[in-house]
Amino acid sequence: MIGYLLGLILAARMPTLDWTHLLASMGLLLPLILLRLPYRLQLVSCMLAFSYSSVWGLYQLEHRLPQAVAKVDVQLRGQIDTLVLKDDRIQRFELQLIQAPEAFPRLRRVKLTHYNVEPALKQGDQITLIARLQTPQRFLNFASPDSKRRALQRAIDARGYVRELLAHEHEPGLRQRIYDQLMQRLPPESANTLSAVVLGESSGLQDKQWSLLRATGTVHLVVVSGLHLGVLTLAGLIIGRSLLFPLLLLKPSFARLIWGLPVVLALTLASTYLWLGGAGLALQRAWVLVALLLTGRLWGRSISLRTRLKAALVVVTLLDPLTVLDLGFWLSFGLVWLLLQHARWRTNSPRWLVPLRVQLFLSIALLPVLLVGIGQLNLIGVFTNLWAIPWLSFGVMLLPILLPLALMSNVFAQLVALWSDALWRGLALSADLGLSSDWTRPPEAFLPLALAGILLLLLPLRLRLMGALMLMPLLFYPVERVEGFRVRMMDVGQGQASIIDLPSSRWIYDTGPSFGANFSAAELTLIPTLRNEPQVELQGLIVSHSDRDHSGGLGALLQYRQPSQIYSGQPELTGGKLCREGQLFIDGEVEMRLMGIPRPINDNDASCVVLLSYRSCHLLMAGDLSSAAELTLLRQFQPLSLTWLMLSHHGSRSSTSDAWLDFWSPQTVLLSRGRNNPFGHPHPEVIERVESRRLKLVDTAVDGEIELVANAQGCRTETFSERQRRYWY
Repeated sequence: MIGYLLGLILAARMPTLDWTHLLASMGLLLPLILLRLPYRLQLVSCMLAFSYSSVWGLYQLEHRLPQAVAKVDVQLRGQIDTLVLKDDRIQRFELQLIQAPEAFPRLRRVKLTHYNVEPALKQGDQITLIARLQTPQRFLNFASPDSKRRALQRAIDARGYVRELLAHEHEPGLRQRIYDQLMQRLPPESANTLSAVVLGESSGLQDKQWSLLRATGTVHLVVVSGLHLGVLTLAGLIIGRSLLFPLLLLKPSFARLIWGLPVVLALTLASTYLWLGGAGLALQRAWVLVALLLTGRLWGRSISLRTRLKAALVVVTLLDPLTVLDLGFWLSFGLVWLLLQHARWRTNSPRWLVPLRVQLFLSIALLPVLLVGIGQLNLIGVFTNLWAIPWLSFGVMLLPILLPLALMSNVFAQLVALWSDALWRGLALSADLGLSSDWTRPPEAFLPLALAGILLLLLPLRLRLMGALMLMPLLFYPVERVEGFRVRMMDVGQGQASIIDLPSSRWIYDTGPSFGANFSAAELTLIPTLRNEPQVELQGLIVSHSDRDHSGGLGALLQYRQPSQIYSGQPELTGGKLCREGQLFIDGEVEMRLMGIPRPINDNDASCVVLLSYRSCHLLMAGDLSSAAELTLLRQFQPLSLTWLMLSHHGSRSSTSDAWLDFWSPQTVLLSRGRNNPFGHPHPEVIERVESRRLKLVDTAVDGEIELVANAQGCRTETFSERQRRYWY
């Protein structure tokens, strides 16, 4: 299996895919088969896996809306096959196409937003519409979710929004009806909890509930997961055996005919939950694993658990070769493998104590994985899961009976509400203990060493001291310190947000855009990046001005981390101190100067400007200044040759004048904007000014996150697209 998995990982890390790679790998197969080389089977498995994963990737890319297509209006007809997410003014859903547009006949599935709450769309409805589509992409940052890979895995070939709804056939599906009934029959908190656990719809959970789940290490409990599918499988086995036992006593001959009833019921409940939960990647993995572990018993075959586990791994990766990049994949199969190992160890524990011992064993084994995967060392999670998993599993096991009754009877609806309320109250008590802490995420290369250390700690061997020593590099991985300055310009779409690291302090310049009242880009870009280095204090926040594309993430950021000081071009709207007085901050050899123009005539011209200098490296960020404001600002300076200049107002026509470029003479210009944004940024005239001076242009919409480093070795620019080259970008 090592060679097989290695082949999948190699294919998943390819920067590009084309048929020459596939032909080369296939050409190596015949010599490997004929030659008697050491590890021949592993090498053949590796090449076969690489070839299959490459073909799968090429097939998926053939269906995707081409990157070269900016935005295109097309007519689509299809069926909504996900629950429709709604807020005050929009509806979001995925559409399985029945009729693809003639220009792009390979499109299969699209993700759409409808900026209207009427008519109310439901899962199961068939609609015909005009949509404006583009290739699926959100934010290209090292700490942001990989939306392009997720789209590839889910066969989402384009995303966009509804321009006109032409026809609507109202046929709500069963999942939608269950969701609607939950919202009507149960209190909001209970309804949203049950919706998350049963239907995979967790958007109704409040921020404080997500904070509780993160603090207690129990996020996996209140989402559709393999754990719940496994619990329902166990429930099916128990029900089936309970029905079979009296038949064995009363009619043994008939009972022998239906001896596979427990397995059939278990698979039925698991399959039902797979469908109810939306058949996401995690549920698909768990279902395949359960199905292959149980079918051997159904057909009376004596197949070892290890063989069935390997078969499940192959089936899961054949369905989705990129699943080897998911932490959940390794957790699913790793935990089953650990359970098999644990079952072989002899123990004198009482039988009632065995489940708790197993759960504690698995929780400890997960600590290094979660530390590397999400940067959280959650000691309270070990103990919280000891009661939370049985409590939630008890409710999930009763779902086949309890859910229909709760939708019909107020008495049972109140029981569900009490069960849900007890869960949240218990999590709140656990969180108050405060044994959860964010940790600096170490590189993934440390994970094998840490896992080996955990195994030595858990194995009944006298090597536990060595195991503890092997964990030390993971626990005490140092935070990277900068000598001069490091600026990370986030890809936040149509907006701006940057993290500024100085030798002994960290600042943030702008927080990116917001989308409605309840969501901002900072939650998927800025905050995850900060969470990877939680031990670094936030010294200051600079908000250039109050426009939503620059200050939209302010509320989310302040909720996560409070800076020591705040400066703003419009403090009366954003809070903080005014930054038009030429404040100077010195940190080691780095100078950071804040400035602005007096008496600005509009919000854009009120922008707070930041100038960073370290030896020969200089960076200027000027918010949304207009050309007139730029000229006013120039009177405060002597000419200076910049290393980097951020284009004002995202490359708008009204900014970045010839005089501005000539005064600063930058080596590289930086552009923060959204791909295919509706404002046409950057304007062709601005690009012409940049190109006529032969300046290097780095663009977040194309290159993703931009990292600027100034140190003793010089001035360096790196981008997400350079360091994270994968074939699906």
